[in-house]
Amino acid sequence: MKYKSLYIIAFILVCFVGGLFAQNNALYFDGVNDCVSISDLRAAPITNAFTVEAWFNTKSTTLIPGNVTTYGRTIIASSKENLPQALTPIWVSQRGTELWVFASGAIVTSIKTVGLNLQVDTWYHVAVSVGADKVVKLYVNGVYLQSGVTANPALNWEFQFTIGDLRPDKKIPFWGTIDEVRVWNYVRTPAEIGANYDKTGLAPTAGLVGNWKLDESTGSTAYDSVSPAHNGTTQNGTVVNPTPPWVPGKTLDDISLPVELSSFTAVLTAGNYVTVKWVTESETALLGYRMYRNDTFDQATALSITPIMIGATNTSTTQTYSITDTEVLTGSTYYYWLESIDMDHTTFHGPVSVNYESTVAPVLPEQTNMNNAYPNPFKVNNSTNIEVTVKAGEKGNVTIYNILGQVVKDFPVNEGINSLNWNGNDSKGNACSNGIYFYKLATPSMNITKKMIIVK
Repeated sequence: MKYKSLYIIAFILVCFVGGLFAQNNALYFDGVNDCVSISDLRAAPITNAFTVEAWFNTKSTTLIPGNVTTYGRTIIASSKENLPQALTPIWVSQRGTELWVFASGAIVTSIKTVGLNLQVDTWYHVAVSVGADKVVKLYVNGVYLQSGVTANPALNWEFQFTIGDLRPDKKIPFWGTIDEVRVWNYVRTPAEIGANYDKTGLAPTAGLVGNWKLDESTGSTAYDSVSPAHNGTTQNGTVVNPTPPWVPGKTLDDISLPVELSSFTAVLTAGNYVTVKWVTESETALLGYRMYRNDTFDQATALSITPIMIGATNTSTTQTYSITDTEVLTGSTYYYWLESIDMDHTTFHGPVSVNYESTVAPVLPEQTNMNNAYPNPFKVNNSTNIEVTVKAGEKGNVTIYNILGQVVKDFPVNEGINSLNWNGNDSKGNACSNGIYFYKLATPSMNITKKMIIVK
């Protein structure tokens, strides 16, 4: 009886853990008349600012023939039958090898940026933010690309939200696969977008008003994981599709990372320069690195200080890199971001900061945020680092939980930049076993939960 009970418990745990990874589907759109129709999001509410994001994998870069070629193939949109274009809050479409953004009544961004040449059968992440200041920003694979100014401020979302077409009656359909669609009721920062664009299973958090994971495998409902839920209905044109084409989706939480970063620091040298150093534990199929600097906590306006990309070594042994920044002035605080570049996308790490003159008060972050742990995964008997920025006047905690929801470790954080190091031990000093853990930042203005993995 004892062994039978243990077997049952083990079976339940295997099913539970397996369930975390089993549902990884997406929705295929045939390029003719498929779409997902979602009721309006007025209850969110979305009033004067928002951010939308989605993963997509196109099957064609050919324009749709006819009188709609200007707009290409719709990825996500908020629109309405017979609605004047001047009142359309958002419309993100693929036009050939480009991305076009239509927001608040005007095409504001046509992307022809070097490095963005959309390919078929390739996964891309797109994010667009629109603010009350009429500024529209576009990101691809978590990286800020371009901004524009629309004719109107962000509008209320009292319209139908659709995935894969402008609306069921419009026939500007997407051809390919779409996954993990999200809507936020505020302008997400570059750091927030870069930290979470490749993460699934986001816990409910302030500002997230819709999250369609598209992980269903049967039925005609695309479920919204946010409460109150705005569930979507799969359709062929205006007819509900009883057998939607659910297919394997993008693996967003792939633990095989191009680079495992164990350290990233910036220090003032004796010659009054800044040396930025980073240490990697392994590199796989990595092209190289670039470094960016700013005197404010704003990645979008940071300048590259590496005109030539620093080549990667692509080894499984520890490697140390460093550069010296000589173009710094006294009385300033500088922030540095490291960009790692692989064949599919780029990832930003940081920021780390250094105060050129100790008598000068550091520039405190304007928003509270928590970066991804690095390295992640990390091995038993090793450690991981978590960078947390807390805006002026706030303090909070970063708490680590095991898969059963039990508290493992707790770190207090104060205003400014907090560099946390977790050695994999619990609060009693006992080593934690390999497996999945969650780390949560809680402050008066922000609650963020992310996942990390300890491996043998």
